[in-house]
Amino acid sequence: MTVTAEPEIVVSGNAPAPGVVVTSAVAQPVAFDVEKQQQPAASAAPTYASAAPALIDTEAGKGMGIALFVVILVGLVFLWIFPLISFICIITAIVLSSILTCSCCCAADYNLQPHVKKFAVATLVSLVLIFIIQVIYLIALFAAGETSVSGTVSVDTAGPALVIVAVLSLVLNFVALIFSALFTWGRKCCAPRT
Repeated sequence: MTVTAEPEIVVSGNAPAPGVVVTSAVAQPVAFDVEKQQQPAASAAPTYASAAPALIDTEAGKGMGIALFVVILVGLVFLWIFPLISFICIITAIVLSSILTCSCCCAADYNLQPHVKKFAVATLVSLVLIFIIQVIYLIALFAAGETSVSGTVSVDTAGPALVIVAVLSLVLNFVALIFSALFTWGRKCCAPRT
C-alpha cells in the first residue's frame, strides 16, 4: 500500500493562511508480487576484487585508533595503582573497538582494509577476555574474604590463583595494546602483498 498526498480544496470559511497547502493522504493498494520484481544482471553486480580497491581508505579510523591506544594504555598503567580506573578504561576501549569492528555510529563511513579490520577484531577479542578476567579477579578477590583491620582485602593471602589471573590480565592488556597499535600505525607494514 502506498500513501500519496493530494492537495485538498478548502470549502469552509476557515481557509488556511496564504501560502499554506493543506493535503490529505490517500491510500492506494499496490500489487506486491516477489516473482515480478526485476533482478539485476549478474554481470552488473560489482565483485569485491574490482570494486574494493577504489573504495578503501588507508587512513580511515586513525583518530579513533589513537584514542583506543591511549585508553588501553591508561588502563594498563592504572591496573596496579587503581583497578577501578583500569576497569572503566577497558569498558571504554571495548566500546571504541566494537564501533570500529561493527562499522556503526561514527565509523559507518570507514571502509577499512581487511587486514586492518582484523587488527580491530583482535583488539576487541583481547579486550573482552581482559574484561572477563578482571571480573573473575574481582569476584575471586572478594571471595577470598580475608580482610585486614582497615577492611581491605589482602592480595597476598588470596592465593596463587589470583596471581595467575592478574598475570593473564597483564598479558592480555599488552596484546590489546599491540593490536591497537597495529590498527593505528602498522597498516602498511602488515599489509598483504599483491
